[in-house]
Amino acid sequence: MSAFYIGKDCEQNEMRTIAILGSSATRHNFNTIFNANYKKKFECVLMQNQSSIISMASTKRSNPVIKEDGFNKYDEESVSTDFTKTFF
Repeated sequence: MSAFYIGKDCEQNEMRTIAILGSSATRHNFNTIFNANYKKKFECVLMQNQSSIISMASTKRSNPVIKEDGFNKYDEESVSTDFTKTFF
């Protein structure tokens, strides 16, 4: 699990822009259910969900999701970004 800091060093009260690649334990730090005030200090611009390091390091593939799969938006986005490697 990783949290990536993007940008210049910030003063203590400035917003920090981050991207999350990791498990629920990482992502929940940036979820208002578990950390109600995180948006006061962090802007999370991207989260990669439900992927493995092996998958992330593998070759990029075309998006396999089709309408007939019946995925909801979250599942479609998770599968699509896993295959297309758009996190990077």
